[in-house]
Amino acid sequence: MSLHIFKSNSTPKDPTNIERLHYIATGSSAEDLYLPFTTNIQSDIDRMFEFPNMIVIDREQLLPNQFETYRQLKLGILSLEYSNKKYPCYVKLYFYSSCDHTMKKYKQLLINPENKLQITESKVESNENRKYFSPDDFLAWFERNWPSEANELIQRHGPSLCLTTANDPNLPLPMDHVPSFRCYCWPKPATSWVIRLRKSDWPNKDLIDKIVSFGCHLVVLPHPLSVDKNEWRLSFSVAEVLLAQSLNDYQKKCYLIMKAIFKVHINSDYPDTICSYYLKTIFYWFCETTRKEQFTYETLYDRFIDYADLIVECFREKYIEHYFVSNHNLIDHMDEHILMKIVDKFSEIKMNLLNIIEKCEQYYYETNRFLRFSPIIDELDKSTDDNTCIIVYYASFIQALVLQQRSIDYSLLVTSECMDRNYLAKCSDNAAKYLINAVGTLANLIADTDECSLQFLKANDIIIKICEVKLFTNNDKTYETAKKNYDEVKTKLETLNTNS
Repeated sequence: MSLHIFKSNSTPKDPTNIERLHYIATGSSAEDLYLPFTTNIQSDIDRMFEFPNMIVIDREQLLPNQFETYRQLKLGILSLEYSNKKYPCYVKLYFYSSCDHTMKKYKQLLINPENKLQITESKVESNENRKYFSPDDFLAWFERNWPSEANELIQRHGPSLCLTTANDPNLPLPMDHVPSFRCYCWPKPATSWVIRLRKSDWPNKDLIDKIVSFGCHLVVLPHPLSVDKNEWRLSFSVAEVLLAQSLNDYQKKCYLIMKAIFKVHINSDYPDTICSYYLKTIFYWFCETTRKEQFTYETLYDRFIDYADLIVECFREKYIEHYFVSNHNLIDHMDEHILMKIVDKFSEIKMNLLNIIEKCEQYYYETNRFLRFSPIIDELDKSTDDNTCIIVYYASFIQALVLQQRSIDYSLLVTSECMDRNYLAKCSDNAAKYLINAVGTLANLIADTDECSLQFLKANDIIIKICEVKLFTNNDKTYETAKKNYDEVKTKLETLNTNS
């Protein structure tokens, strides 16, 4: 596992010369989590630029004399301020100075230590001398000083400058150039990531230690709902590269197939809504609960469905927790109505997965060569020899009736017919789970009107029978809940009949 850091061959005389700055390859290209494609080209190549004469510190984590050491090295020093309690991934950067200059002057002085910015001693670190370092001014400075050529188009893209070269055969994709400051300490809001328990033992202790020892970066990106123009975002891009490099081939396939489906079939209807970063965050959480050994050619279809179910759950709950920073919801600013539409469309995709994946194969460049989709296609092809398609049809039909709040009795009749014909004996486990979910939704609809009814009793009885046929009985919460509901309602109905 290695991290590619590129830099000039000699120490730059002018630290403001962008061409000679250190940069790190990050993003999906460095992670090997990208899919080449022929149309709608987007940037998959990220370069994170570091300013070698700048450092970000957490003053509470500094060791004795460390601050003085940084000063003797003529480093420009910025300090972290954890000011955003609701969104702890967003921070401010400040410094103390007795200089009376405009912010533009501060910026130039900080970036170039040769101009000898005067930093006050700690004993006079007063509010009067505290200056906040402006992210907008910094990105504007980076843009102005970028050595662009005549055939290059530069556009702002989040925290980066997106550089498009029209006639360069060595640059088939646009490139994102991200100016950043390195923080060598591990930020306090991410402390829980280091110590939390992981069912899958991924990432392991060695990888965690390596990531923590590197630290993080600060990039120019305020929260979408923030009105504070001095906010920076903690960036864990290097950590994400190291995590991606530790995945096995089938873990990568699982994520890449999902990424392809969203780009081809979801983002076309809802552009700029669900970014791949959300999908990757959910996948890393999924990997913490699912061991590497459970991702194989034979099991990839099941892992993909599990991953898909987790995505749907996150969107339904409107909650994706930041992978590194606890209690930070990545999507609480999003429109709940749009999220539910995406959930509905994604549910449709799951019911027609083979055709959807085939369309993705046609869309992406040379996808077949990498055999990214083959494990799932093989599993879906096998499904045509059993009753999986029939069960999925029944479940979809029931879901449609429930969404329209129509014909509860007919839905129960259809499901009973499915049971009587013994279709469940020869169908995939995932199809059976889909049917259970549909009947569970129906039971919830019935309970909203009358929990103590024959209809509610029947719905729970069907769930119990499906679980027993498919052997979903061992410590299965759905099965246990259905049994409890069935026994309680049956007792109540018997009591009512006795009293009457």
